[in-house]
Amino acid sequence: MFKRPLENKTIMEGVDVSFECEVEKADHVAWFKDGDRVYPSSRLKIETLDNTVHKLTILQSKFEDEGKYSMRISDISSCAELDVKEMPDAVKQMSEYDRNIFLEAAKSGTAVRYYIRVMIVGQSGVGKTSLLRRLMNKDIKDVQSTDGINIEVKTCRINLKTEEWIFSSGKFISVLDYILLVTRKTF
Repeated sequence: MFKRPLENKTIMEGVDVSFECEVEKADHVAWFKDGDRVYPSSRLKIETLDNTVHKLTILQSKFEDEGKYSMRISDISSCAELDVKEMPDAVKQMSEYDRNIFLEAAKSGTAVRYYIRVMIVGQSGVGKTSLLRRLMNKDIKDVQSTDGINIEVKTCRINLKTEEWIFSSGKFISVLDYILLVTRKTF
């Protein structure tokens, strides 16, 4: 009677998860968690697609969602286990905005990346290399003059919504404020 039974799932807390089952003919189904019947709620969505595909979606999963899920049609059932893993500490420490981007990427498997090019221009000996290293949150004690030809590829994060740079210290600061701060320290 099942064309496609339920499958076990392992997810990270906070991510949406769906159980989907396809049956041969349309029929009324009931969903259960650990033997207790479940009903639609603010975090639980129950759908029937094309009369033969039955779907249970748990929104923003939590540890208490872990367990054995089953769906019954007449006298047959299909079962699957849900294993909810703890969100890594590094993700928990992110701002809510960054955490939501991370969870969206975890759910879809992709994340949008933006690339920019920055050229630091100035007279000889004014501290372009020092500025670059400070922007990248690196030590400047061992900096030597580069004759203006040294090309470096660096990676940093920029919050596109607020237009702030994100440094390893986790602090947000606008690019202009940072350049002014570094300029005051350098000269």
